[in-house]
Amino acid sequence: MNIKISRYYFFMGLILIFQNGCVSVNVKGLKPSKESSYENSIMRNPKNIHALFEQGKICLERKSFSEAIKYFDQVIKMKPDFLEAWVGLGNSYLSLKKYLKAEDCFKACLKINPRFVPAMEGLGRLNYLRGNYKEAQNILSESLKENPESFYSLKFLGDIAYDQLEYKKALDYWEKALSLRSQDAELFQKYNSLKEFMEIYSIR
Repeated sequence: MNIKISRYYFFMGLILIFQNGCVSVNVKGLKPSKESSYENSIMRNPKNIHALFEQGKICLERKSFSEAIKYFDQVIKMKPDFLEAWVGLGNSYLSLKKYLKAEDCFKACLKINPRFVPAMEGLGRLNYLRGNYKEAQNILSESLKENPESFYSLKFLGDIAYDQLEYKKALDYWEKALSLRSQDAELFQKYNSLKEFMEIYSIR
């Protein structure tokens, strides 16, 4: 095949890529990024609930909380019983310290399913951040009854115990949490630091 024909097919290929919306690529593999894939899907069909939800999760992970709220809100308007979207919306508001709105989201989710663990974790964390330790402990303890391997319930219960200077109890909760997610560097550092402190100063 001569050079002119090869160039023709090359540029025709580029045109097809742009027409299909796959503009964003990573340099190494020349593949559409996960984020651009969902964004392009939404551009083609704004009612794609799955794409909206996944894009909301991406925004939440990137700490673009206001953007996440927009996506989760659209999902809920189309599918009010989407439990995970309610939790995503609640966590987004919680990260912005909009506690009343976060509480409304978690409670709306629990109204649909009173035993939905991620919503219980969110509501427990909300009460912890408000300083309502007793209420937070009650909610998170109930969450553990539903799922004894709830990482966040164990982590937050450990955080509450730590704030109340119950160091041994905090270590117990954090150790269980780390057995479920050992790659959590922040919690691992906090656990080891407290353990070393207690050993040096003979705190039981």
